[in-house]
Amino acid sequence: MVNDREFVAALRACGAVQFGSFTLASGKASDYYVDIKRATRPELLREIA
Repeated sequence: MVNDREFVAALRACGAVQFGSFTLASGKASDYYVDIKRATRPELLREIA
């Protein structure tokens, strides 16, 4: 099991998490965005589960 920092680093490395100013589909604003489709790598899915 990886720690939280390693997990976030892995998400960033594959482009699954981005930081900035985003408007979500709900219309709400967020400081970060997670594109779960980019995180569908076996090693990341094991950590998510």
